[in-house]
Amino acid sequence: MSGPGCLPKEVLLQAQREMLNWHGTGVSVMEMSHNSLEFKTISDGAKNSIRQMLDIPDNFSIEFLQGGCQLQFDAICYNLLG
Repeated sequence: MSGPGCLPKEVLLQAQREMLNWHGTGVSVMEMSHNSLEFKTISDGAKNSIRQMLDIPDNFSIEFLQGGCQLQFDAICYNLLG
């Protein structure tokens, strides 16, 4: 069953500090370009953490996609295409 989860206070305070100024860039993560070096650093770090936690081999790609349930319905067809 899903429900609210409590984040540690330190995590919330760090998010608060970085909300308007990500590591001295002057912008928040939500404002920066997905093509910027700063965002690439964030994305690569997240992919590396996921790869390490789940023991994903280097010959597999990790993709971040938006799309919610509609994407899941479409992915079924794409996976069956072979």
